[in-house]
Amino acid sequence: MNENIAAGYLEQIIFGDSEHKQHLLAKKGYGPISSSIEDVADLRRWTSRVLPRLELDHDYNHPVLCYLHEGDEVALIRRTADVGKRRTSVYAHVLIGSASALSPQQAVDAWLWAGWREPDPLIDLRPELSCIDSGGFAAELTRIWERKRD
Repeated sequence: MNENIAAGYLEQIIFGDSEHKQHLLAKKGYGPISSSIEDVADLRRWTSRVLPRLELDHDYNHPVLCYLHEGDEVALIRRTADVGKRRTSVYAHVLIGSASALSPQQAVDAWLWAGWREPDPLIDLRPELSCIDSGGFAAELTRIWERKRD
């Protein structure tokens, strides 16, 4: 477990097609194009865990909300529909944290979280990402669902 996750933060990775350039793991093609994870070995470890779940849908036919539990750590994978192209987006945003910082219920509640990012290739293919305080994230989810109930 990396230091940020152990301290109660959520790490982030955005996966996408690197557009004939090298992604963060120095390869071309689909992979991590932006991340808050600074350690390359840790990024490689999470990429190997997440990427198989994204590659199952080569035709991008299905939106994804996947909760991946790996030991003491979890990842929440989100890929939405690209309405204009009538398929799912080529981008996926992943939050990674400790199992205590990101529960299954929070994962479901997070579908409406406003912090999900999807790069705009015309503006910035590799948006800068930082760690998210899991306490603030949980409080934001509570506010979202309280407004939905009202």
